[in-house]
Amino acid sequence: MPERVAFRMSLDPGEVAVCERRYNEVFPELAKTLKDAEVSDYSILLDPETSHLFATLTRGDHHTEAELPKTEILKRW
Repeated sequence: MPERVAFRMSLDPGEVAVCERRYNEVFPELAKTLKDAEVSDYSILLDPETSHLFATLTRGDHHTEAELPKTEILKRW
């Protein structure tokens, strides 16, 4: 059964523009990598007052989310 996960991240001050640019540069390849790992509905929301990111995603029954940090695309992001 799919599982919904939420988490919060903090950006260093002034890093919002850098994060957005890097995300936009890798988005198509990142989307495919997430889909292949059975990760879907990935949303990231920014609180501009605190530079906190709040993210949610859905993982499939056979997801490989734990392997994602090892992928080249996530290393670049």
